Amino acid sequence: MTYFLTLKISLTVFILAAKFSVFFDSIYSQQSQSDDWMTRYESVMDGAAQEWLQKEYAKAIDGFSSAKKLLTNRIPRPTHLFEWRMHRALKTYTLILTRLVEIDLHRSQGKTEQANLVAGQAMDWVDVLKVQADEWTKVEAYGLDKASIRRRWLRRFARAINQALKVSRQMNKLQDLPGGIQAISLLGDTLYSPPFPEDIRLERERQLADAQAEFDNRPDDADAVIWLGRRTAYLGLHRKAIKLYTKGLLRHSDDARLFRHRGHRYITIRQFDLAIADFEKAVKLIQGTEDEIEPDGMPNARNIPTSTLFFNIWYHLGLSHYLKGDLESALKAYRECMKVSDNPDALVATSQWLYMTLRRLGHGEEAARVLEPINTNMDIIENGSYHRLLLLYKGEVQQDDLLNSAADALDNATMGYGIGNYHYYNSRREEAKRMFQRIVEGSQWAAFGYIAAEAELSRF
Repeated sequence: MTYFLTLKISLTVFILAAKFSVFFDSIYSQQSQSDDWMTRYESVMDGAAQEWLQKEYAKAIDGFSSAKKLLTNRIPRPTHLFEWRMHRALKTYTLILTRLVEIDLHRSQGKTEQANLVAGQAMDWVDVLKVQADEWTKVEAYGLDKASIRRRWLRRFARAINQALKVSRQMNKLQDLPGGIQAISLLGDTLYSPPFPEDIRLERERQLADAQAEFDNRPDDADAVIWLGRRTAYLGLHRKAIKLYTKGLLRHSDDARLFRHRGHRYITIRQFDLAIADFEKAVKLIQGTEDEIEPDGMPNARNIPTSTLFFNIWYHLGLSHYLKGDLESALKAYRECMKVSDNPDALVATSQWLYMTLRRLGHGEEAARVLEPINTNMDIIENGSYHRLLLLYKGEVQQDDLLNSAADALDNATMGYGIGNYHYYNSRREEAKRMFQRIVEGSQWAAFGYIAAEAELSRF
């Protein structure tokens, strides 16, 4: 009995030893494969970086793309938590470097707007990398090798993040125009801050001084930055307002309101791609948050705010696409905007641009459905022009009542553009063109209807 018991124990020990031998051989093999993979990845990345330093941007992009393929072809199991989280962070790091090279490529070709767009994408990935790197540091690094590897890559991640932040600040640095010019119109005209009646100018200057004092007392407060930017823009200093918002975003990069307001002013100075980038960033930031009423800077007659943060983000995103002539993208944004247009003023504002977008796309039946909730009894506080235009489209206001007052409507660029579009829909292209031309002869160059008329004329 003792003999058989001893034999059984010996066999058990032998089998366990064999299993452990296989296990450790497997671990060694995996470690060797991992080291080999990491060596190849680092070699490709270093080669791409050298091409980048030599300004061989296309070759550098190809190199980083090859490094990304290496990552794609070797995805660790989620159970190997250290390697899995390292792999995710490396992939994001590679994407950031690729974007930084693309920025240099666009800048070398004089494509400033494209470079700005890519800079925005790089910053999105920076936010992701920060989270991934933090998650990686929370995983236990067994052994000196793993701890050393992580320290080395975290240093590289930090350098990439700092470089992306530096480039983003450079790309968002708005160039000054000579002589107080605020913008160049889509037709090539120089646009200056408009003159204001003295009483209005003095009141707005007083409000700006108050906002400046509030900002000086609370320079780290996002609300103080926003109001300083808004009060600056109300005096026609749109480029200065953009710079204030940009400076604020360095401290409040996750505040959707700052992107919303800066995007609005990018529209004003005809930088639609930059506006789109800001509004799309704002859309991401509001995911999973509660909407909020946006206080009016210039209150209406009843002193009742009629818009919200979500509304303004989607509304202006749709407008940016519309002004670029990208009607399909405008349609998507306005449909989202309609979901948060929960009062009569918001409803008629969204309906007007949604209706015009659908008519331009040839979706007449859907455009007609947009008009169904519009009626003469709506309690409109401030968007009377949109309301009357929608009633015109619906046939509840005589077109002669509006068309005969076209000269007066030019004092309201919104009404003027709507009437011009009404001609356009009804195949009166020359009359539409004349209306658009008359609008841009006016002084309301910051009004959306004025900008839209410019865009139409630039395409005629």
